[in-house]
Amino acid sequence: MSSAGGSSVSGAGDTDQAVADHAVADRAAEVVGRRWPGARVAALHDLPGHSGLTLRADLVGGGSPTRVCLKLCPPGRDPVGRHDVLRQADLLDELGRHSSVPVPAVLEVDRTAPPTVVFSWAAGEAAEPILEMEPGAVAAEVIEARFRGAAEVLAALHAVDPAELTVTAGASPTDPQDELARWQPTMATVDPSLSKGADELFAALMDHVPTPTPPRIVHGDYRLGNVLCDGTDVSAVVDWEIWSVGDRRVDLGWFRIMSVPDDLPGMAVPQKGVPDPEALLATYEVAAGEPVGDMRWFDAAIRYKMAAIMGNNLKRHRTGARVDPYQERLVDAIPTLIDRGTALAHRLG
Repeated sequence: MSSAGGSSVSGAGDTDQAVADHAVADRAAEVVGRRWPGARVAALHDLPGHSGLTLRADLVGGGSPTRVCLKLCPPGRDPVGRHDVLRQADLLDELGRHSSVPVPAVLEVDRTAPPTVVFSWAAGEAAEPILEMEPGAVAAEVIEARFRGAAEVLAALHAVDPAELTVTAGASPTDPQDELARWQPTMATVDPSLSKGADELFAALMDHVPTPTPPRIVHGDYRLGNVLCDGTDVSAVVDWEIWSVGDRRVDLGWFRIMSVPDDLPGMAVPQKGVPDPEALLATYEVAAGEPVGDMRWFDAAIRYKMAAIMGNNLKRHRTGARVDPYQERLVDAIPTLIDRGTALAHRLG
């Protein structure tokens, strides 16, 4: 579930380095052959991102489509967290049948080990303008249209009542206080030289926790980097690894911060066409048909959450747990997020 141009194409019969494991290739061939007898996997390719084992499969024969997306739990791993592909498939299957949210179609589900799901291929580009695009590479009007389209799709997602879906019925929703508290242990792992003021921000937020809204499906990482856009149109929302049931403003706050490059120094660059956060909120509210309250609290809480995640990622890089030189670019963003979150929190009350 990534953009059609998201990874390089090898020759027929080739595989990318990360999918050269025979167990993965054999499993892909098995599931594809069951869904389309006579079909053959001509090539497998890793898809970019951190959404578990997600592959593009080019198919030939058997009346199959020419291209599909496969998500599977890596052989030998437990199907939990981002590797719980069945949980993702069950949600997307219901959203595809009972909502207007554009999601890849679930074409085949194999629940035996390792769990494997075949999704339709959704064309388009999933890229975060302020983080992943060269300035001017995409026209300003296209960027603006993508943001506004994504805001409208987010409202459509939040219009779905979780109680009406089998996969979410009876789920225990996460309220704003629980959502904030879950990131406190992560913040405790951050280098103290970068997390100065985090305790103050946390305390200020805990003193002004807003009343929860009716629970809705929360994507958990809703941003243009996880929204496939074909030109100016949203073709699919992807990467549902951390979906939950909770307060919709968690998604809205995460989405809005991706329009504020000043909060992410060292990482983000301004882009013409990116709407300001208030314009995105207005677009969402029109699509939702109602106003959204207490967004300042969620804007501050999202900055705390993002600083905690970035700080933990940076620590893992520096300790060798997961080496990724890109993480060094987060050094200026972490304290900035905390400072700006604190400024917002001090205006609560």
